[in-house]
Order: sequence, then structure tokens, then C-alpha cells
Amino acid sequence: MDLQKWKARTVAKGFMQEDSGEPTFAPTLKFSTFRMLAALASGYGWRIEQADVNTAFLQARIPDHDEIFVKPPQGFGHPRGHVWRLRRALYGLRSSPRHWNEELHNWLSSNGWHRSPADPCLYSNVDSVYLVVYVDDLLFTGPSCAVAWSIDQVSHRFDIKRLGEVGTFLGVEWKRGSHGRYELTQEAFVQKILRKFNMHDSKGIDSPMDSSTRLSSQMNASARGESSSMKDVPYMSLVGSLLYLTVATRPDVAFVVKELARFGKHPGLQHWRAAKRVLRYLRKYSDIGLHFNSEVCDSSQELVGFVDSSWGDDPDTRRSTSGWVFYFWGFPISWSSKTQHSTALSSTEAEYMCMSDAAREAIYLRTLVKKMVTHPQITLFEDYLGAIYVAGSPVTNTRTKHINIRYHFVREQIEAGTIRVQYVSTKDQLADGLTKPLAPSPFGLWLSRVMNIPGSAMVRAS
Repeated sequence: MDLQKWKARTVAKGFMQEDSGEPTFAPTLKFSTFRMLAALASGYGWRIEQADVNTAFLQARIPDHDEIFVKPPQGFGHPRGHVWRLRRALYGLRSSPRHWNEELHNWLSSNGWHRSPADPCLYSNVDSVYLVVYVDDLLFTGPSCAVAWSIDQVSHRFDIKRLGEVGTFLGVEWKRGSHGRYELTQEAFVQKILRKFNMHDSKGIDSPMDSSTRLSSQMNASARGESSSMKDVPYMSLVGSLLYLTVATRPDVAFVVKELARFGKHPGLQHWRAAKRVLRYLRKYSDIGLHFNSEVCDSSQELVGFVDSSWGDDPDTRRSTSGWVFYFWGFPISWSSKTQHSTALSSTEAEYMCMSDAAREAIYLRTLVKKMVTHPQITLFEDYLGAIYVAGSPVTNTRTKHINIRYHFVREQIEAGTIRVQYVSTKDQLADGLTKPLAPSPFGLWLSRVMNIPGSAMVRAS
């Protein structure tokens, strides 16, 4: 490779910086926001343009009231005992990310950009251009002429590098099809994981978890005398890598990764085998991702969610699992698989508790898309009539009077008309695979539907 340039950077020793009491927090992008951006661009057929801010922190000024001093590096010829007072946010400082974020936000706000109340890393302007910020990485989408003008506007204030149409962002590969619709995958990241754990030559498998297996604390290394065997096994390293896949583009492994993460303290050999099974599944389906499908919702309901639970399925605590997935314009933008915080006394109660958690996510997503859709309507699809009845009725009885008041939030939103709940048959419940392990055949059907994977992609993966 030819040498293009020499590069050196002075970096502050932030680990030696004294705590001044000034806040250092800087917001970071939510994954649901950039998936929403993909849905919006796919719906309108817009391109997503990417830009990178060169040495972003050095373009941020440190306020006069925040005095930060550093020792000069050797070789600058400063008098002995002299120090520098920083005027710019030097790399390495604890507060540099916040200074840069404030610098960018203040400039955007004074130049016609409006920050989303749902995500401080999402901006929009009157020309229907949307800007997503992740530290020094920028994504723009909207009408092509307006996007070009907006990028020029930002480049007049900040030194940016124009990267063209988005290719890779936060480790996610963005592929734009012939109809202008985006597909999000993490094939390169999956291959990296497979090589790291020496599973790149393993035999592929059709589902990430055995449908007849339930992981429990009885399988822990300490309970089965396997502590010495598991001492050097990189269990949590693998689970951490899988978690990143789960929150970014792969709802198909959300349930099994949730289960694996519960046993990080004392994993046993059975937990490790279950984790390696996920890698065998990813070996076979490394290139699948999220697709746009306008048939998931019609023109009258742009934001839809599917809600499901599995009652008392935790063998240790008998708590239930909640699962939900939301679509915006037919694109999956948010999903969750988690164990409920308290024990449900019936399947109705488990479903109702799940609906309440999903309703909170729905309100957040509604705020997120409010500038894009004039009156975004939220529809929750539930396959349990008992829970639908409890949610739609203000009457309490002996079976429901004990339910914690926090779970009646969904009832309040239904009464206000913010959310409507509709029945969906179990076979059409897209949250089913987020609450339980499925056998290979039903899992394959659910997989293709929840991620909108076309048949050609499934055949290619297999």
C-alpha cells in the first residue's frame, strides 16, 4: 500500500484529569433511529448520504468558564514550568465529546435545524431533510436537491469529508436495491465473530436454539462441577458480540441471546454449547438482514407493533418472557425479548404486562416519527383475547385487581385514542419467535416474515 500521508496527534491524558464537576455526558444515537431513517428513505425512494467530520473534537471550542490546563508535549520548546490552557476540545479529554456535541448542536439550531425530542441525535429542517449524528459521523436523507444543499451548508462551517451514499455505518452494511429500498446486514461482523471463535468452518444449522431445550441455573458451572473446564472459555466475550448483532439488525437471535446473557456469571458447558449453536446458525445465515416490505402495513397505519408473551417459561423463577416488534412503513425498526420483572399469575396477566411495556415503546416511536407522519397512528396486534379485553375495559375483578398500576398505562393510552389494539391469529403473530425457541420449520417461516426476507435471499443463504 502506498503511503498517503504522515499523521500525528497530540492527545490529552484524560485518565489523569481531575473531576471539575462539569458534566461530560454526550448523547449517542439509538439504533431504532437509524433503522427508522432506513424505513423513511426506503418509503420515499431517497438516497442516504454519508459524511465524516475531520478531527471533529478540535473543531469544538471550550467555553471560557471551563478552564483546562495541560502540560506541553516534549519538543515544543516552552519555558520550564509553563502549561497550556486549552481553547479546543483536545482528544483524550473526558469532556471533549460533550463540547463537540454542544458545538454541533448550537450551530445546527441557529441554522434552521430542529432536534427531535425523542432522540437528541436526530435533526430535521423545513426542506424535509433528516440528519442523524453519531459523534463525528453524519447521515443525511431527504429530497436529493435539498440534501445536497444541506451538506454544503454544514461543510461551510465544519471541515467534513463527503463519503457519498452510505455503505457501512456503525458496523452495519447498507445495501440499496433496484427500487430504492435499503437492506441492513452485518455479514462482515458475523464473519469476524466466526473467525474469532474458530467457527468459520463449522457446519451450518437452521435454528439458533434447540426448541426442546430451556437453559437454567442448574446448568451453571458451579452447580455441575465444571468450573475448571469453563475457566478460560470466552463466554461473555461471545455473548457481548452477539448482543451487538441483536440490537442492530438481527431480531432472529434476540431470544436466545437474552437467555445466554442471563448466565454470564457462572456459565456451564451446556450454556457454552448453546452459544456455539448460535454461531453455527450464523454460519449458515450470515448475510441475511432487515428488508423493507410495504405489505406489512397499509396506508392508514404507518406504525404497527406485534406483541406476545410466553407465560411462566423461566424454569428458575417462573417468570414470563415478553416479546414485541414494531414496523414503520413495513420496515422493522424496534424489537425486544426480555424476562418480565415480576411473576404473572396467568397468561392473561403476562400478555397484559407485555402490552404495557410495548405501549411505552410505541409512544416513544410515535414521538420519533411525528415529524415524518402528520398523525401517526399506533396499532398493537395481540393474539390473546383475554389481554385485549382487560386492556380495553376499565373494570377490575378478582383476577386483575392485584396487577401493578404501572401496567395500566396501556389502558390509559387506549382510552386516549393514542393506541388501538387488534386481534391477530397466533400463526400471524410476528413476535412469536421473540418469546420462545421454535423448531426449524416454524422458525424459518417466522424468520422470513419478521425480517421481511425475500425467498431468493433465504435460498441463497441456505
